[in-house]
Amino acid sequence: MTTTPAGKAAGQPEGGEIMTLTNVNTLAGCFRELSEGEAVPIPEGGETWRAMLRRTRAEGRIAEVDEETYWHYLEALPPIYINESFFCFAEGMEPFRLFWKRGRRYYVRRLSWKQTHNLCDLAGIRRDYYFY
Repeated sequence: MTTTPAGKAAGQPEGGEIMTLTNVNTLAGCFRELSEGEAVPIPEGGETWRAMLRRTRAEGRIAEVDEETYWHYLEALPPIYINESFFCFAEGMEPFRLFWKRGRRYYVRRLSWKQTHNLCDLAGIRRDYYFY
């Protein structure tokens, strides 16, 4: 399954419910589960920075972002975690924002603390990453 602006992957939460990670014990499985599902598209005609922040801040929601926004977060601070497909951004003591690219589209998902801690454990990241 891939992230798509239309349609919903099987087993995804309804109505903005927060998906919890269950039976995920590998980093690849964690990333796969977190990046599957319906994405809130970028509004036609674009949006302001403030509007993008409002649209992407809901915990558990996948949102499409433009390439400029993706690169802004990648270059603003050193990523907490990065690999060839994903990076995690956090500014201080907050749950991760997980970013990824599929084809020519870019996505972000704001994680819950539980999801952030699970990802930290699987990736070998200290849970108190915000102090370093």
